[in-house]
Amino acid sequence: MEYRITFSGQGEFLIISPRILNTLIEKIHNSGKLELSIQVGDIMSESYREYILNVINSNREDSYFCFSNIPENPITMKQLYQITEEQMKNLDIGKEKCFERIRLLEKKGKLLEINCSEVFWIACQDSESVFLYQYANGMEEKIVIEVEKNRGV
Repeated sequence: MEYRITFSGQGEFLIISPRILNTLIEKIHNSGKLELSIQVGDIMSESYREYILNVINSNREDSYFCFSNIPENPITMKQLYQITEEQMKNLDIGKEKCFERIRLLEKKGKLLEINCSEVFWIACQDSESVFLYQYANGMEEKIVIEVEKNRGV
């Protein structure tokens, strides 16, 4: 089955890439749980975080990179984690939210506590699911779950 993933936020630079979403979906699939905790570094590499931080700070004067809820300029890695949390809260599957709750626990090493919506969780558990990540310009990219061979053994 195909599921469309969209971002319901307002005209800002998206840091949640298809690769990050793919890693997140696979972690949810492999955990088999509605609720899980994930280190930000497990879904977003350090080099990607540093690159995105550089891109945002180099373009803060552009409204696309302003992130109105974060007035600091330049932003720090802490604010990048906050943007990640906020953008994940705005991910939708069809007309429903992907997550019922997401909370960033900075004292535990940039840990995201995630409660999946039932619809998103069921889609993540189906090895046959295909997710269509839809960009703001209408372009789409397919995300397919890669199943661990030893899962359930």
